[in-house]
Amino acid sequence: MIFPPKCVGCGELFDIFDGSPDLVLCERCMNHWLAAKSQRCRECNVPIGLCRCIPKPMLRSGVCDFIKAVPYDVNNRSSVQDRFIYRMKHKRDEQAACFAAEQLCDELLRRLAENNCKLENTVITYVPRIRKAITENGVDQSECIASSIGKVLKIPCLNLIERSRGGREQKKLTLRERKENV
Repeated sequence: MIFPPKCVGCGELFDIFDGSPDLVLCERCMNHWLAAKSQRCRECNVPIGLCRCIPKPMLRSGVCDFIKAVPYDVNNRSSVQDRFIYRMKHKRDEQAACFAAEQLCDELLRRLAENNCKLENTVITYVPRIRKAITENGVDQSECIASSIGKVLKIPCLNLIERSRGGREQKKLTLRERKENV
């Protein structure tokens, strides 16, 4: 069975004969993606892709750097980037994961250089998705994107973080419950 490629943002079918087999977003959705990428952070007024703001719960957990490609709202699926991430969470899509990786790699390389870190001494890891979500959806989007970053940058992607307890969906929890769930 052959499934024609579709835009991850709007579902529009791509012309499979146009010579662009790696398309992820149609032209309209790509324009929306680029506009979202240039949105400014509400906290520091810097474009999202260059923003250094780290959400307070992540700061309290010890996160020291946080790279964002585009703004994302878990409760909203009306924007291209929100539909993109939702799709990544519900369907394995290697092309979309590669696209997401490419959106993050330039800033990652810039920050490594800024901190005098050598790429060859770097590994990529990710926070694994709960088993129930992987079973239901067949994909761990964090692992897919991290693996794609590793392939793009030619560095190892290792599963270094293990969920030792919890296992409830973070999006349904309060801040206190999230801390207990990890």
